[in-house]
Amino acid sequence: MLYYNLGPGGKTQGGMAPEAVLRALATNLQRRAIDKGWNQSELARQASLHSGKRIGRDSISNYYRGRNMPSPGHLKAMAAALGCEITDLVPSGALPSVDRDRPPWRMEPTENGRVNIHVSAAVEFDTAQKILALLREEEEE
Repeated sequence: MLYYNLGPGGKTQGGMAPEAVLRALATNLQRRAIDKGWNQSELARQASLHSGKRIGRDSISNYYRGRNMPSPGHLKAMAAALGCEITDLVPSGALPSVDRDRPPWRMEPTENGRVNIHVSAAVEFDTAQKILALLREEEEE
């Protein structure tokens, strides 16, 4: 799930309320899918091909209804399937922002010799995906 660093009034860095972001995503997904002649099931199938993992029609339905924000992986897969950029689906000013009052990252030692990493840095989407993949590999070991 994407999270937002909300500023005054509970708005994103771009000035949109989270509910407005979900509505914009829903509208953009529906419009682009309709332009391709796809229903929700077809968007789910096509996005799954780009994801490498199954994306269910129920997930697409929740995105269409503005109930949930897709995970970064789902968002990237849907954009690829629809032949657009992520910012064509989610307004760029509404993408997660960086908390500028904190350092971009910090490490806190734990008792077992490991560290907790806290990151608040603006990076390219692909870079974020690589970082998450490394963290998942670490969890599996």
